[in-house]
Amino acid sequence: MSKSHIEELKVVAVVKINSGEALVLNRPLNFIYEEIGRDLIGSDGPFKRPLLYSPASEAFKAFAGSEMKLNMLDGSQRVVKDHWWSGCLPGHQSLTACDLASLKKCYVFFGGMAITAGDFQALRESYTGCVYPYWDYEKVIKYDDFRRDLYSRLSHERGRVKSLIAEVKKKHTQLNGGANATD
Repeated sequence: MSKSHIEELKVVAVVKINSGEALVLNRPLNFIYEEIGRDLIGSDGPFKRPLLYSPASEAFKAFAGSEMKLNMLDGSQRVVKDHWWSGCLPGHQSLTACDLASLKKCYVFFGGMAITAGDFQALRESYTGCVYPYWDYEKVIKYDDFRRDLYSRLSHERGRVKSLIAEVKKKHTQLNGGANATD
């Protein structure tokens, strides 16, 4: 396994998906692409994202005809459209994964990647925690943010109530001709 130039990839959780598993990573993947023949192979550590060239037809275009901007190995950026399809490389297995920060925003895993069996085994063995059921893990990662938001709202409401009580007492005092307001 190679080390990323940003931060070494680590598995922070494993989530059960259908009959397989998805890896939760400590950081987003940043694929750097290399052109091999007409194919474009993205790499980040042990992860590969192959975009294999095959001419599109009028009815069928890769990624529904969307443009993708790819960071290339030589530092340039390349825009591809229509003819580069997600695929798998010989000697690799497909993999489903996502990073923790992205899952907190939108709980969707990405499956368009490939990894060798040895690299997958090493990553999988580096994680020693439990395997989370799919929907339970979403609750786990969103709980702290949800709790923090609720406490923030509660604090705000307490402030509003204090302010409202002060205003009512002030108006009550004015209506009573300056006499002190009582509870």
